[in-house]
Amino acid sequence: MAELARDRGVDVFVGVGESMPLRDSSFDYAVIVVTICFLDNPRKTLAEVYRILKPSGRLITCIVPRNSEHGRYYMELGRRGGHRFYTVAHFYTIHELKEVLGGSLGFSVNDRAIAVLSRGVGDYFEEPRSVGLTEAENYGFACIEAVHGITEA
Repeated sequence: MAELARDRGVDVFVGVGESMPLRDSSFDYAVIVVTICFLDNPRKTLAEVYRILKPSGRLITCIVPRNSEHGRYYMELGRRGGHRFYTVAHFYTIHELKEVLGGSLGFSVNDRAIAVLSRGVGDYFEEPRSVGLTEAENYGFACIEAVHGITEA
C-alpha cells in the first residue's frame, strides 16, 4: 500500500499507531477505518491521533460494533479459530469508543454516526444513514466523528 501511495505522489510515513513519527498539531484530519479492533493498545493510538491533530482537528473512526449482527458474526469466526484476522480482533461498542475518545482523551464526540448494513449479515446494498449513536450499535458498520477538544483562541 505504501508503495502504491508513493507511486501516486503521496508522502508516506511508516510507523505504528501507538508511536507516530509525526509532529504535534500537524493534521486537520485523521481517519481510522476498521483498525481499532486489531490494535494492541487502542487508547494509546487514539491519544497519538489527538496529539497529531491541530486544534479543532477531526478524527473519523469506523468500526464494526461488537453487539451488531456483523460484530457477533465476526467474533464467532474468531472463536472457531483458524481465521487469520478475527482470531486476534477485539470488537468494541460505539459507547466504549465514545467513552475513550470523550473521556480521558478530551475529544468532543458527535452525537450522530454514519452507518450502513442495518439488515444484518448478507449480500445487499443500502445507502449510508445518519443515526444516533445508540441506534448505530445495531448497524454492521458505523463511523463516528470526534473533534480535538482544544479550540484556537
